[in-house]
Formats: sequence, structure tokens, C-alpha cells
Amino acid sequence: MPYRLEALGLSQGQIGGIFFAYLAGIPGSALAGTLVKKWGTVAAFRLAFGVVGLGLLIQIPSQPLIILAGFVLLMAGIFTAQAIAGGVSGRGGSGVSSTYIAAFYLGGTVAGLAYPPFIGQSALWGLELALGVSWLAVLLAGRALRSDQVR
Repeated sequence: MPYRLEALGLSQGQIGGIFFAYLAGIPGSALAGTLVKKWGTVAAFRLAFGVVGLGLLIQIPSQPLIILAGFVLLMAGIFTAQAIAGGVSGRGGSGVSSTYIAAFYLGGTVAGLAYPPFIGQSALWGLELALGVSWLAVLLAGRALRSDQVR
């Protein structure tokens, strides 16, 4: 995203300001428990990743304010999903919880290694990959978050 925003004429300071969108994760994380109580773990997780997908779709137009709005939604959804997954892994005990944390950081590392080929390409390539990963998370949520498998 920073390369895309720079190509759209934003300064490095403006691009840095975009990352205040991470603050949208605070209400998302806070709502996770309420969503799980109301709809259950799997449905709440799928809803969170639905918000992530919507945030990605909103970022398609090459307009900085629209990209920012999409990024805010993406952050709200991803932090909600992270809080739900963290809660599920915590109920599974220290082995499950530590595996979740290791997988979280390993996933970030893999994502950091996966994006360089997309630099200089159309933003749609990266957005399509992110949408694919989000869709996969929605599809696998039922299997991954069933409480009988977490223990």
C-alpha cells in the first residue's frame, strides 16, 4: 500500500499518517467477545473476515481517501478476527496458544516475503491475493475454530 499511495502523490508523512488506521482495531478487538456471544465463534470470525474482504474491495479505486476507508475497515476486521482466534487458542491451553502465536508471526513473515513480486504491478494483483487468503480463512473457519479440535 505505501508504494501505491506514493505513486498517487502522497508524501511519506501522509503515508505514515495512514497507519493511524490501526487504531480501528481497538473497537474491533473490543467487539470480538460480544460478537462471539451473539453469533458463535465461527460466525463471528467469518463476519470479521467479511469485513476484511469488504475493506480490500473498497481499496480497488486508486483514490487515497477511498483506500484509507478500505484500510480502516480491513484493520477493524483483522483485529476482530485476531481477538477471536486468540480467545479460541487460549481456551486450548498453552500448547495451542503458543502455536497460534508462532503461526501468527510466521504468517506475517511469509506475507512479507510474498509481496515483493507485486511491487510495481497493478494493485489489483495484491488485492486479489489478499482476497483469496481472506476467502480461504472464511472457508476454513468452521474446521479451524471448532472447540472439540482446539483441545
